[in-house]
Amino acid sequence: LIEFDLMGLYRALRKRLGIILAVTVALTALVMVAVFQMTPLYTGQSLVLLDTQKTQVVDVQAVMSGLPADSATVDSQVEILRARAVARRVIEKLDLTADTEFNSELAPESVLVWLDPRVWLRSLLSGAGTPRTEEEKREAMMNGVIDVFLAREKISRRGLTYVIQIDFSSERPEKAAAIANAIAETYVLDQLEAKFEATRQANEWLSQRLEGLRTQVQDSERAAELYRTQNGLEGAGGTTLNEQQLSELNAQLILARTDLAEKQAKYARARQILAS
Repeated sequence: LIEFDLMGLYRALRKRLGIILAVTVALTALVMVAVFQMTPLYTGQSLVLLDTQKTQVVDVQAVMSGLPADSATVDSQVEILRARAVARRVIEKLDLTADTEFNSELAPESVLVWLDPRVWLRSLLSGAGTPRTEEEKREAMMNGVIDVFLAREKISRRGLTYVIQIDFSSERPEKAAAIANAIAETYVLDQLEAKFEATRQANEWLSQRLEGLRTQVQDSERAAELYRTQNGLEGAGGTTLNEQQLSELNAQLILARTDLAEKQAKYARARQILAS
């Protein structure tokens, strides 16, 4: 059996009571200082509804079309919203590099910061490296702001719907709401720019195609006229062979004119959509 001496334990604790109280008070003071320096965060929220309807323009596939209705597409759009490129555009739009909440280089240093071993490690690594240019310093600062921005950002899909929820946390509620809305607006603007570029390329393609069809019709008309002149078919019944060849040429001419009229109608439709 192991005998447990309560009195001996009491005497040992009583002998070291001063040390125990000092450590307890010191730890309590550090925790209180850290808690008082913590800033409450507010979360702003914005919702994006993906358009799953498809609207094709002329015969160019997927121009100005909506997204296919599948789960992988929605998840892909979530990843696009989480991309650093989107965060960078929002940061540049709102000039968050000049905000002390996101740019730690502008914030006054606290004494508690130096208690973090990561600060010492970054200081040693930066001192051991080669001197950086101004461009490298600006890029490093931007990357740091992007890291803080992404840490405050939360983007998720609402269940199995086509709604993407954007949450952003900030020290001020109005700033949190503004940044959440800016993320959504940047994403929508990117989608519109991509669709506009696709429409512009389709318009250029249709213009080139229309010009080619117009030239083809003119060549067919000249060939038919030349054939009539060379074979004396104006006002004459002609032979069976000439009639067959002339009929084939007229058929090709009619098909070319029909194709041209169809392309002109589609071209006019594309220009109306582009203008709107």
